This record gives sequence, structure tokens and C-alpha cells, in this order.
Amino acid sequence: MKYRRLYSVLAAWLAIGLAPGAAAIEGGAEPAAEKGGSDSGYAVLEETVPHERLFALAFDGDRGIAVGDLGMVMWTRDGGTTWTREKAPTDLALLGVTMVGDRVIAVGQRGLILVRDIDGSWREIESDTEERLLNVDANANGLAYAVGAFGTVLRSADGGETWRAAAPDWSALDETAESETDISGAAGEPTMNAVQVMANGTVLLGGEIAYVLRSEDRGANWSLAYRSQVPPGEIKPAVNGLRVRPDGVGFAVGQAGLLLKTTDGGRSWRRLTTPASGNLHAVVSASDGAVVVVGMRVALRSHDEGATWEVLEGLDLALNWYSDVAAASGTGQPVAVGHSARIIRIPK
Repeated sequence: MKYRRLYSVLAAWLAIGLAPGAAAIEGGAEPAAEKGGSDSGYAVLEETVPHERLFALAFDGDRGIAVGDLGMVMWTRDGGTTWTREKAPTDLALLGVTMVGDRVIAVGQRGLILVRDIDGSWREIESDTEERLLNVDANANGLAYAVGAFGTVLRSADGGETWRAAAPDWSALDETAESETDISGAAGEPTMNAVQVMANGTVLLGGEIAYVLRSEDRGANWSLAYRSQVPPGEIKPAVNGLRVRPDGVGFAVGQAGLLLKTTDGGRSWRRLTTPASGNLHAVVSASDGAVVVVGMRVALRSHDEGATWEVLEGLDLALNWYSDVAAASGTGQPVAVGHSARIIRIPK
């Protein structure tokens, strides 16, 4: 157990660029794009200094928020074109964020949960966990889920004001996995990296061992929507991010170039072939067929719902990392955040 927990921590560091020595490599790269454009068509909207990092991004309409190291918060009210900076009341890293209407929830290290109304003040909420929280999502009805290290799953029914432990029954899921690699058991519970809470109360979770879990009843019951198909004995890549659109089409991304697609709201998934083999961190898609994926030293774009892919060119994208990507409803253009607290816009 001790060694697996150490492996999981190192894997999480690598996934978001926190591994020892990584900052020197990532921060030392020269920017490939000046504000306004680049040879790849992406535009740098904001950046600070190499040692600062943004980890998560969320939009509601044209209002958006990005969060990162040492409680760093960046706000936009114009779809990402301009940004203002503020400091949340913490020195811990904020690793996940969601915005629904005027409500914002951010999560991070040591079980940190911060809540605020968009024009109000941040408040720290008791989470009853010390585990790192890696992601959070919520819907307009007040249902929210936060996920993190070693099987941590928290649920809120009141927009993030109160939380309770809500992890699936891992042993029951083991019985349905039919795999030599159990979800729980001696290996311990898997770290959960990704979560989506849909408007109808359906919840999706993604994490270690390339599993996607789905609940159609706000988390009362869970089923395996996808399990890894790699040969026995090979490492099963973790799911790092997922997003399903209201029309039921969605994508999930992860380690070793893992890229999955669903067309039925996340009930079933199939793996896509892409030109990437590195760690993929986040994905966003639009109903016009455009899909953008960002990750560790790679970014991908598709114009046909994932049937074909192109690797986005540019020194910055090839040498550095972006941890999250989302799109404002007004512009529809994907915005990514990552190293050097950089914020870029990627044309669809």
C-alpha cells in the first residue's frame, strides 16, 4: 500500500507538471507566441512568470475563472479576452474549479474547498478530508461533486455549502469489472481525476485504471461505463479529464494518449486512434464537430468529432503543458490554461 500511494502521488505530479525538476524544464522554454498570434494560430491572452501555474478553468456564459498555485485566481467577463488577477484566502494550490450562474466552487490541496458568489467573498467550507481534491463540478440544481486522491469522492446537495463522503462501493464495482486489475482491494482505491455533473443529475467520474463510472440517480448507484481494454499485465492509463455535451456527445482523455468518445451521454465509450502518445489532460468539444485536447507537450484538434486529428504546431505547445481547456458561450473558441500561468485561445 505504501508504495502504491507513493506511485499515485508521483503519477498525479506528472499529470499536472508538479514532478520534481519539471518546473525548470517547463518554465525554461521560450514562449513561441506573442500576444495576438503564432505560427499555430493560437493567441496568448495572459501569462505571468515561469514558476506560476494555472491548473483549472471554468466558464458560465462569457464569465470565466482560472485557478492555480498559492491561491491564484484569474477572472474574465468577456469570454477570456481580458483577465484580472486576485488572491484567494489560501496559500495552497487550487486544482479544480466550477462556475454555475453566480456560484463558484474551487478545490485543492489538503481537502480545501472554497465557495463564493461571483461578486462576493471566498469562504472555506469543511470537507472532512485531508486528501488532495483534484476536480469539482456542479449543476444549476445545487448538486456538486468533488473528487481526488485515493478514491475520495464528496457530494453536496446545496451548491457546495455542505459536503459528505460519497465514494462508490469499490468492492461491488470490482465484481462487475471482470478484470485482473481490481478497482479496490489490495491495490487501494483509485485516485479520481475527472468529474461531470449533468443538468439531469447524471454524474460521471474518471480516474486511475482507465475506468469511467456513471450514475443516473445523483450518485445513489454507480455502474462501469468504460473499463480499460489493454492486454493483461500492461499498465492501464488513468482518465484525466472528460466532458459530455447536452446532446450526448463527449470525450474523455488520459495518460499514454488515451482518448475516448461517447455518443449516448456517457453510457458507453469507445477508444479513438490519435497521433498522440503522451499525457492528455483536458478536452472540449462543440456541436459543429470541433474538438480540442490539451496535455503534456501536446495539443490536438479535430474538425469532425474525432474521426481525424491534427497535432497543433508551435514550440510552446511542443515543449510545455496545459492542464485545462474550456470555451465561453459567446466566442465559442477554446481557451487553455497551464504553465507560467499562461492563458491561450486556440481556434477551433
